[in-house]
Amino acid sequence: MSAACYFKRSGTRCDTDAAAHTGNANASVSDMGILRLGAVVAVGVALLPAERDKQDHLYERAAAAAKWTVTYCDRNAATCTQAASAWAQFVAKAEFGAKLAYDVMRDDETATAGSSGDVAPVSFERSGTLTQRDMRPAWRGKSANKNGI
Repeated sequence: MSAACYFKRSGTRCDTDAAAHTGNANASVSDMGILRLGAVVAVGVALLPAERDKQDHLYERAAAAAKWTVTYCDRNAATCTQAASAWAQFVAKAEFGAKLAYDVMRDDETATAGSSGDVAPVSFERSGTLTQRDMRPAWRGKSANKNGI
């Protein structure tokens, strides 16, 4: 059984033949995702009732919960009005913030594009505590053999 291996920061990872034959090093990762999804679906199906009367009761409760959720604003008009007002205010602030950010970026781009002559030239004078000897590399490797191999 061959395995395709690749290196990650946490160490070496080897995948089984499925990953090696497809050329996809992450094939086993997606296979595990499908396996996990299948396990969750199996548990969900196993928890459903088998008897017809219990199924009908569960269906009625689910329908009632959905109706209760959909009709929340009919029962709590003041809360929904306040939430709608808060949402409208949030959207207005978000639009203002986006416009402000866009305008600042656009103004900054035009300012930097137009002011290229205003930038002071770079000074190459020594400004620090390093000497020329400090900045010279200590090791340059072996010199090549000029006579060949």
